[in-house]
Amino acid sequence: MGYRFILFVFCVAVQLSLLLCLPSDPTFARPDEASSNYSMNDYLAHFIWLKRGNDEIASSFALQKFSYETIGTLDFAKQRAEDEIISHLAEVSGLTVVPIKGSTEPVGIFIIKDKTVMTLLANDPDRFRKIGIPDKTIYLLQNLRSKSDCEASTSIDGNSDNITAFIISADLTDKCMCGALYNAFGIDKPNDGPSADLSLCILYEARWRGKRSREEIASVFDDVKKACETRLPGA
Repeated sequence: MGYRFILFVFCVAVQLSLLLCLPSDPTFARPDEASSNYSMNDYLAHFIWLKRGNDEIASSFALQKFSYETIGTLDFAKQRAEDEIISHLAEVSGLTVVPIKGSTEPVGIFIIKDKTVMTLLANDPDRFRKIGIPDKTIYLLQNLRSKSDCEASTSIDGNSDNITAFIISADLTDKCMCGALYNAFGIDKPNDGPSADLSLCILYEARWRGKRSREEIASVFDDVKKACETRLPGA
């Protein structure tokens, strides 16, 4: 794992980790399918729900600026699909997300790209500990049973806020990165059902209005969806 980039060491208190099964080549745009063809529950099915007492809370990033970092081998040096994808997801969600270089913002997304990363994860987990990945996250990544070239685990705090999404990728084509990043922002199975962009907008538009539980989001769903359709024509 001879990384070209300087490793950024950080620690995250993992209170709850979420395992994500990532599609290898998701397609999110569905121009031939009108949003009216889907019910509210179809959109809510995209959200990642966490039980908090008697409520179900949709997990998402807190409404604050954060950064992301990618480290990887020279095989991936010229491939930065995540820059474009994260910028797009940040715009849809209304968040400000910046590369770690020159930033003092907390790291919300940490990506490792290495064509041997899955083998290293299984046989040499100390490599991951040395760059600040918590033991619990390493254990969860090791025990995923997906056959994707990307795997991810998101640390979530007691407020159901996504703290840091850890993504490891052995995919030289970066095809699986898109699904992994939608998952990091709080959208599950983004290639199923309605537009993932519209679902993402609904999730964060509701959060900007202080609505996070299933009942709260349902209470403003029509208004929020209309606002998102206006802001994202064609989504």
